[in-house]
Amino acid sequence: MPSFIVVIRTAGERTFETCKSLVLNQVPESCLHIVNERPFEAALRRCYQIGIESNADWMVTLDADVLLSKEAIQGLLSEAAAMPSNHFQIEGRVFDKLTHRVRWASHRCYRIQYLKEAVTCLPEHREQIRPEFTTLERMTAQGYPYLRSQAIYGIHDFEQSYADIYRKAFVHAEKHQVWLFEMLKHWKSQASSDPDFLVALRGAADSLTALQAPRIDQRDFQAGAERMLKDLGLEEKPNLPMFSIQTIESILASAQRATHSQITSRWQRLADRYTRLGPWRFAPHLLGSALCDVGNAIKRLAEH
Repeated sequence: MPSFIVVIRTAGERTFETCKSLVLNQVPESCLHIVNERPFEAALRRCYQIGIESNADWMVTLDADVLLSKEAIQGLLSEAAAMPSNHFQIEGRVFDKLTHRVRWASHRCYRIQYLKEAVTCLPEHREQIRPEFTTLERMTAQGYPYLRSQAIYGIHDFEQSYADIYRKAFVHAEKHQVWLFEMLKHWKSQASSDPDFLVALRGAADSLTALQAPRIDQRDFQAGAERMLKDLGLEEKPNLPMFSIQTIESILASAQRATHSQITSRWQRLADRYTRLGPWRFAPHLLGSALCDVGNAIKRLAEH
C-alpha cells in the first residue's frame, strides 16, 4: 500500500479523544496529524499544507465528530488506490444522527500530488457555506474529479455537545433545505426522549428567522448557544467517556437495517401504485412525479 497520512480536524468536539483513539487503533501514531485552526477555511488550508509537506501519496482527513468503524481507513485507502489517476479524492459515507440518514460527510482520502492545485481553489473566508465541497467542484472543473464511495465507514454527530448540535442544526436548516421537513419531523418525534433533538429544533428555528445566511465558523454561534441552553433549562454535557468500537458497530448495523427497510418500503409503495393504477396509468404518474421533483429543485435553486 502506498504511503499515507491521516489528519483529524478538531474545533473542540466532545468526541475528539474517542475519534483519535479509533484512528490510532488503525494507523501508527507517526501517521497522524491534528489540525485545530479556525475558521474552517484555515483548517482546510492547513490540512492541504500538511499533505504537501508529507511527501506521502495519500491523505485521509476527517473531522473529530466522525467516529470510524474498524478498518475504515484501510477500506478508504484501498478504494482511493483503485481510482483513475486523474481523480483527486474519494469520500466515504457515514450514518448521521441529525439528518437520520446515511450520507457523505467529513471522511475523505485525497491524492496528495494534486494538493498544490487544490490550494489555489480554496474559497476565501465566508465566501461559501461549504468550502471543501466548493474546492472539489473547482478542482473538477480543472480536470481533477472526485468520487463518492458507497461504503459506510463510521457515524457522525453522535455524542456532540449541545452547542455543536445547535450550530449544526442551524446550518442544516439552510444547507439541506431539501431534507428540512423530514428532519424537523424526526427531531420533533425524538425531542422528548433525547435533548439533542430539542436543541436541534431550537437551532433550526433560529436559523429560519435569521436575516443572514449562516456560515460554519463555530465562533458565530456562541451567543446563540448560550441563550439556547438558558431558555431550554439545559446544562452543557460533561466530558465524554471513551466510546467503544462495539457501540459504533451496533449503531451502524441498526442504520444499515433501517436503510434497507426504507428502500424496501419505497419499492413496496411503487409496487402498490403499479397494482392500483395499472401499467398505462402508472407510467405517466411516475413521469409526473419525477417532473415535480425536478421543478421543486429548480425553484430552490432560483431562490438562492
